[in-house]
Amino acid sequence: MDQGSAGEVVRSLSTLFRAGTAAGLSDRALLERFADREGSDDPSAELAFAVIVERHGPMVLRVCRSALGDRDEADDAFQATFLVLASRARSIRRADSVGSWLHGVALRVCSRLRRREARRRRHESRRVELHPVHGTVPKEGWTGDEVDRVLHEEVGRLPEKYRRAVVLCYLEGLTHDQAADRLGWPVGTVRSRLARARDRLRERLIGRGVAPGMATAWETTRGTIAVPPGLAGATVRGALRIGSGKAAMAGVVPAGVFSLMKEVTRTMTITGRIAMTAAVMTAGLVVTGVGLLAQPGQGPGAGGEVKVRLPEPAKKPGPAAAGSLDDQVDAMLREYDEAAEILRKTAATARKANRLIKKAGEPTRFDAQAEARLQAQQARVRPIPRQMLNLAEQHPRTNAAERALIWVAAQNSISPEVTRAYEILARDHARSDRIKQVFSRRMAQVHWCTRSAEDLLQSVLEQNPYREIRGHACYWLAEMLAFRALVLRTRPVETPSTYAMWLQRLGAENADQFLKQDPGAVQHRAARLYDRLIEEFDGIVPDDFRLERPPMLLGRAAVSLSDVARVRLDAIHRLSPGKPAPEIEGSDLDGQPMKLSDSRGKVVVLFVAGFGLPAAFPPERAPSHIVGVLGQVARAFQGKPVELRGVVDSHREGYQQAIQESGLPIRMWWDSPREGQPEPAGGRIWGPRPGPILTAWDAESSNWYVIDAKGVIRYSRVYGPEMIRKAVEAVLKE
Repeated sequence: MDQGSAGEVVRSLSTLFRAGTAAGLSDRALLERFADREGSDDPSAELAFAVIVERHGPMVLRVCRSALGDRDEADDAFQATFLVLASRARSIRRADSVGSWLHGVALRVCSRLRRREARRRRHESRRVELHPVHGTVPKEGWTGDEVDRVLHEEVGRLPEKYRRAVVLCYLEGLTHDQAADRLGWPVGTVRSRLARARDRLRERLIGRGVAPGMATAWETTRGTIAVPPGLAGATVRGALRIGSGKAAMAGVVPAGVFSLMKEVTRTMTITGRIAMTAAVMTAGLVVTGVGLLAQPGQGPGAGGEVKVRLPEPAKKPGPAAAGSLDDQVDAMLREYDEAAEILRKTAATARKANRLIKKAGEPTRFDAQAEARLQAQQARVRPIPRQMLNLAEQHPRTNAAERALIWVAAQNSISPEVTRAYEILARDHARSDRIKQVFSRRMAQVHWCTRSAEDLLQSVLEQNPYREIRGHACYWLAEMLAFRALVLRTRPVETPSTYAMWLQRLGAENADQFLKQDPGAVQHRAARLYDRLIEEFDGIVPDDFRLERPPMLLGRAAVSLSDVARVRLDAIHRLSPGKPAPEIEGSDLDGQPMKLSDSRGKVVVLFVAGFGLPAAFPPERAPSHIVGVLGQVARAFQGKPVELRGVVDSHREGYQQAIQESGLPIRMWWDSPREGQPEPAGGRIWGPRPGPILTAWDAESSNWYVIDAKGVIRYSRVYGPEMIRKAVEAVLKE
């Protein structure tokens, strides 16, 4: 269809909606019609995609204009967003309503465009300037566009079940009944999820410094921006040519838009693989657990079966040997995705089987057919990392090799493939602008004693031309070394099972090499890197702190690498083993005064509650769990000079009740949180701050200390009754 007829289709969409010709089709039906198109001149496919643009275009355009400000850039981001949709039309899982999906992609596209523009300005000026990050608030107050931008960012951070309802009702203007029909939910569910979303958004917006009046104004937001017909028509024509190559796109959409679409699509693919890898690992653990619990032939009822219905894999050929290198990588990723999805669904079925086992009180088991098919999918998954690595080694320094290596390395498992991927990335791709995708807290804490991971971070720190990436490499290397020093210090009291796990994962020779290192020297290296962060990389935002709100470190919101480095250095200088424990003076849960120095002459087990981060179990269970651990320690050292203390800032009555029921001499300080304050002065209000005790003890997360009779910290980060018991025994022996 020529450009004139395409424009006519777009211009007549309002009439089509009123007549019911297209309005009755769901997003899923429209995407299927588009995905099944026969060439770039299929009028049915063109109309289907044009309806999607008409339906969701106003919302997407508003997101782009709010995030970017510049209308030309917003138009480019609008086109790129819908081109990403066109390229992934067959793979969207929740296709009944793609509004929420498009909202997230639009935010991702705008973020990519801002980074690209910031990089261009840095190269032109030959000096490094940080682009404003998400959440940066102007000191002179908020404008309407800034409020709108922050609104869309926070909507994008909502859980999927809330975000879908918000996008349809508040950003696209559907009624509750219309949204319920679109989503297939009861109307009551839509209303309840909108209410919860409103509460979350209002709290987050106020927490980011938006005035309460503005924070509630979002409820009337509607996507009323009109999409220019020329922009809509060009977008539809570009979508029809997706898959035909760059040449086919020439003259339809700008080259920059096509490049932006490709970048975002690849980023989404890699991110999806990382999430899918975690799901596969979980599936294997859960299914293994079911197998251990469900041994046939035990007790009455043995032989009862839980029939596990696994989806049949699609009849597709394996990774193609022909085609471009990128095509081969894509084929392997599709193969991995398909098998991983089956394993993910099997994990869900296994959890149901576990519940049946517990409920029935008798053995159950997988049927043999399901077990065989499960093993077949696992067999499909296992060789793919090695195939990726082989491709990278056979075609070094190519784009496909880099994609394959990043995918393998980002799995962060202890395996020869991941180790080799680190080595090749350090050798060939340390200067890449995509290498940061490998960095994560899991990398720092899983590979704390892997030489190849340390060498990769060091190579990126010294060679990468981008200041932001060098800063993140410096940060993660410091975190890795700090974690290594922590492990080395707790090694004497570590549980045998944990040490056995290290030996199994790392090999006895490699583990022994690292466990002989001096923890003081390792910590000194980490401290030097934190100093370097403060001196060279001030202002860069750490990626691992993309939480609902920035963490409160030392009583302040940590919004940059240098903020975190200062807190880490403070903890090294004041709270490391061998340092005098800071005095704690305050009131206990009953309001009675108490001081830490009153316990001199005795060994103190001190629990310090974390502030602002979720616990590993529901918060209401924290009192019984913590008091239970202290109770086990108390019974182990009854009659010995050992005192049990704690600092908490929530569930006061729960702790009081748990201590009373235990009948043990446990005392805890009550450290009430303080109200949020503008930070910096006159700036954003981050919400509640930790109290003075948790601030002084750097309570970013919960911690356990063992303090000797002279008031010196001897052990930190000892978790569980067994580790605490061994630490106390070691101190008492001295």
